[in-house]
Amino acid sequence: MKSIELNLTNDGVNKPPPYPVEHSTMIIDPPAPDPHTTDLVSAVQYGYYDRVVQLIEPEPNLVITPVNGDITLLHWAAINNRIKIAKYLLDKHAQIDAFGGELNSTPLHWAIRDGKLPMVIFLLSHNAQASLFDGEGFSSIHLASMFGHTDIVAYLIAKGQDIDLLDKHGMTPLMHAVKRIKNREPTQLLIRLGAQINYQNPINKFTSLHYAIIESNIEAIQILLDTGAKTDIRNCDNEDAYELVARQSMNKYLVSLLSSYRFPKHNLPKWLQFNSLYRRFGTKFLPYFIIIMIALIFQFNFSFIY
Repeated sequence: MKSIELNLTNDGVNKPPPYPVEHSTMIIDPPAPDPHTTDLVSAVQYGYYDRVVQLIEPEPNLVITPVNGDITLLHWAAINNRIKIAKYLLDKHAQIDAFGGELNSTPLHWAIRDGKLPMVIFLLSHNAQASLFDGEGFSSIHLASMFGHTDIVAYLIAKGQDIDLLDKHGMTPLMHAVKRIKNREPTQLLIRLGAQINYQNPINKFTSLHYAIIESNIEAIQILLDTGAKTDIRNCDNEDAYELVARQSMNKYLVSLLSSYRFPKHNLPKWLQFNSLYRRFGTKFLPYFIIIMIALIFQFNFSFIY
């Protein structure tokens, strides 16, 4: 599974993505086909709307006929952000939540994996189900979190997705974020919006801090400790954060980092306590307002256009 669009966040080239792809259908730096003679799948991928209409009008069943196995045309429209074509396909009765591909996922899942926020908004506005799980056991908010698409995470939460939803492996979106993403976001956003920091995976008893330590994710560890992550919670191997750090390659630095958070914050000077509380109050509630406004703006725009 891969978009044919240039990945502008990856030096403008289609480098192999850091997640499972549909190997049989992955396209890397393809030459653009002739918009007048290309096949239907390519027309959808490249956004050749007139060619899509030309091929489908005589045979409307093509809209619901799987291609490349059980992948649908809407999957290809979704991952390539072809909103006009996606709308045409839905008008022709395409199944919005069709499962397909090696990962057995929906068009919405494909759009989220590739970070296509406009398509995500479009599909959700047409009643795509964000709560569905793909073949790997992940729902929309897990995918957005594990691939670092903070804007999509924010939009999904604004639209009512459970911030602490468990995937089929007992992991929350926050756990995926600290495990996979070495930047501050979306970890920081999830915490500010109320994600449970000390929740334990019911299968292995790991907390988000455990996952961050396993991955030596310094940014995530600092954010978690700053926001009250407990270091004495034990996983299924009866290891707390310090014991888990002891067997990591960066254990000296990590031990030092954890040790710097040993002392309770009430031992700090009064003016630092006040400053921290004031700062946290602002950062905790401001994102709610911004995200809700973004969701309302996008919702209004799509309602007006479509």
